[in-house]
Amino acid sequence: MHLVRFLVLVVLGSGCARPASSPGLDPPASRSSGLRYAFDVRDEIRTEVLGPDGTPVEVPGLAAEVLAWEGDLHLEYRRAFPDDSLGWLVQFGSVQATVDGLHGESSGDLGGLSMELRSFRSREILAVDLLDHLSGAPRHGDLLVPLLLALSPAVPEIPVGASAPRRVHLPILPEVGRGVRTAWDLTWSRLEDAPIADGGRCIVFHWNGPVEGEGGDGGPGWAARYRISGTATGDTCLGTQDYQVVSGSIQWTGTVIAALGARTSDGSYAKRGTLRQHHDWQGRLTRMGGRP
Repeated sequence: MHLVRFLVLVVLGSGCARPASSPGLDPPASRSSGLRYAFDVRDEIRTEVLGPDGTPVEVPGLAAEVLAWEGDLHLEYRRAFPDDSLGWLVQFGSVQATVDGLHGESSGDLGGLSMELRSFRSREILAVDLLDHLSGAPRHGDLLVPLLLALSPAVPEIPVGASAPRRVHLPILPEVGRGVRTAWDLTWSRLEDAPIADGGRCIVFHWNGPVEGEGGDGGPGWAARYRISGTATGDTCLGTQDYQVVSGSIQWTGTVIAALGARTSDGSYAKRGTLRQHHDWQGRLTRMGGRP
């Protein structure tokens, strides 16, 4: 079940392209210490299992659940790639997890663990790596991956009061035959600049649109095929002086359908059942401290 959660939620870590000449996108030495953010995430999940003929299957202990996290993370520039894209380390600090309102994993379980975000200087996300050690029980850190959308929002170049559509693709392909591809048909709207707590101002965007995707996974003797559909909406606040993320919020509502099956001796796929999950995911983050 957690594998399905990972494949659907990791698709949310995406952005929309901004021209590479835009200011504030290079990682100067003065920001080498990185940026720290406080975050909170809540995901309400409802799961249904269907047999090969599409009829519901009763699974003991399978019910709706609400997972939540609250903590902090650190974003730091690490390296440049030959294609001029950049590698960023996203490292978790103290994280408190709860399940249906009860404390789950200890706050130190995710502490110090990290993943790598690769993007163009425009903040358009190219890849997310180092996820395996975060995924599934007992950490479930893979369900925090949608926060990458708030960390790396490649907003369009538009004036206040204008809106612009932009389709975004995010491939999560750890190896041949595994992963998901999704398309985000988002509309970005530039709102009036707003004051922020440190006395400065921020550039404000609101975005929304449908999300569609498909993919697959597998191992010795088994295979899964995924279809993803839903809608997403969010807000982004960028500092007017440094163009770094001040805050961001995301809400994604959608369904993941996983066709589960077995690989036969001739390499074909034999369907064994379907897992359907509905997610109501919402998260937000806020930069900690003053201006970098």
